[in-house]
Amino acid sequence: MKIKFLVLINSLSLLAVLLAAVPVFAADEPKGGLEVPERIEVFRIYPCRHCDELEAFFTREGIPYQLYDLRKDKNAESDYIRNIGRGLLPVTRVKNRHVRGFKPLQVLKLIQGEEIDPPAPDEVTMPAGSADAPEVPKASPQETAAQQFQNLKDTMERVMAHYDQVGKRFGGEDLLLYTEMARPEIEFKVIDNYAGNAKVLDQLSTGRQKAHYNKTVHKYVNLARRKVRKRHGRMIAINERLLKKWKEPLEQELRAKYDEISSAMLSAELAKADAAAAAEEGAEKQASEGKTAGAKALQVKPTAQPSAQKPKQPPKPEEIIIVR
Repeated sequence: MKIKFLVLINSLSLLAVLLAAVPVFAADEPKGGLEVPERIEVFRIYPCRHCDELEAFFTREGIPYQLYDLRKDKNAESDYIRNIGRGLLPVTRVKNRHVRGFKPLQVLKLIQGEEIDPPAPDEVTMPAGSADAPEVPKASPQETAAQQFQNLKDTMERVMAHYDQVGKRFGGEDLLLYTEMARPEIEFKVIDNYAGNAKVLDQLSTGRQKAHYNKTVHKYVNLARRKVRKRHGRMIAINERLLKKWKEPLEQELRAKYDEISSAMLSAELAKADAAAAAEEGAEKQASEGKTAGAKALQVKPTAQPSAQKPKQPPKPEEIIIVR
């Protein structure tokens, strides 16, 4: 019994020595990766394609940030003019340093506290601290709609590039079927279904939906082959000249769809502008009516003057008649 007790004591002592040799890690010790400072500020306007790209970059990387719209936030605009200066947007600021434009590598260096490149001369239109800096010009509905449509076109280019990576793996007839028939049809389907869903388009533009790209391209190439064989017979040689007859109507339909979306964007922006103008006019009218009512309330009514009264005549003495 005594021997067993001694063995137990020795085992516990050895275990204590081993535990003491194991390094202890603090719960808040960094585990590697990107260290995000407490405050990352982004200054932007709407519309702005590069601003949208910067926001999408931060979202993909899981980096938190504080966003300021220079056209709506006057305090942010004053801070931007005083401490950064006008120029290329967006601007990413960490503490007293900033990066202009959509430059992911420079932004990551900024966040990690590393040395960054100074802004190019053409990126700054007015230095920081300028008191007479002009206000940010307000975009017209036509400009806003045009920028939105261009952003959509740029996004679709990135989306279709991922489908093209799959299509280029084909050879011979299948490659022709993809470029001449399947590709315009895929683009039409994407733009028709998701033109108003920026979240889905952003997901498709990341390149992460590899299974979807592969499945979709093979599906539409097979459909194109069936259409051609059904129309021209199984023995027909599939070439560019033959497929041109199929490609032209598909491209016309695609152009008509883009024109329809562009017109819808313009109509929506014009409606917003009309509603904003009506609201502003109503607010001005209400403020004017309020001032008028206030002025009337403050006016002092003149006091009525007492009417002039005739002085009272003293009573006549009673006439005494003496009877004789």
